[in-house]
Amino acid sequence: MDTSNPVVFVNAELLGRYVGRKVRAVIQVIRNDGSAVIGKSTDEKQIIVKGLPPSQLTTFVEVIGIAE
Repeated sequence: MDTSNPVVFVNAELLGRYVGRKVRAVIQVIRNDGSAVIGKSTDEKQIIVKGLPPSQLTTFVEVIGIAE
């Protein structure tokens, strides 16, 4: 495991502090519209994850990506 460049773990409230940086979050999937996944963050706020989701989503997923 590479620990030289750790990724910040965020919830919806913290996401704005890390715009343009790589982050990770755990969300509860609410719905998948094909081009994005809408989920509820650990602080009960909504997060939209852009991109093509995998065909099989579980109730909770960990997401790693660049914050917008």
